Amino acid sequence: MIYYTDSCIIMDNNKRACFALVVATLVNKKRYSYVFDYRQGKHISISSSSVDQRNLSFFDYNRGGAVTGDKNGMFDHVSGSHVSLSISGKNVGCFDFQTNTHLTFTVNRDSVEVFDFETNEYYQYTVNH
Repeated sequence: MIYYTDSCIIMDNNKRACFALVVATLVNKKRYSYVFDYRQGKHISISSSSVDQRNLSFFDYNRGGAVTGDKNGMFDHVSGSHVSLSISGKNVGCFDFQTNTHLTFTVNRDSVEVFDFETNEYYQYTVNH
């Protein structure tokens, strides 16, 4: 689902939560089974098949589709769009081509904080096995 503001399209909460888990996998080099989205107050089940940064594959059960790619970018099969990634330590810059949105992810162990430049808000997530 895509949400519109006055003149912009913004990334929906479920896609943002999915990418919080993707980013945590890349930074921590660990597989996770779900992400807790504090904004929505729910767990979202997402399986990851690998932590190999050259060949990543996830399945988002909440959105009903796969996310595949590598450490430089992913393809979200649910929205049919690319998401570029730029990793610098525990920080990951992200650009969502579907919504033309910039985001920054900060990973601190199993916690992920996201700043969405389109909404000008922070979002909090926890990933778990």
